[in-house]
Amino acid sequence: MGDFALSAIVTDNGFGVGAAERDVAGYSPTTYGPFQTWDEAADFANMVNVKIGLTREIADSIIASSMRAQNVRDVIKEAK
Repeated sequence: MGDFALSAIVTDNGFGVGAAERDVAGYSPTTYGPFQTWDEAADFANMVNVKIGLTREIADSIIASSMRAQNVRDVIKEAK
């Protein structure tokens, strides 16, 4: 696994935490959670990101790159 960051996600049981890998579409759910609110999940994800040495800006960059990869994959799928 390359560079990754954790982010809050919506789950069937409320909110949880997912791991996003730089430039890879989608995310992998983790066993963290469930949390009652989005803010609780996001705060937890940020705490872990800081513990593994990521600034907020770097974590956001990794998560955004994963979202861009997902968008590219969706566009290619629709074009077929």
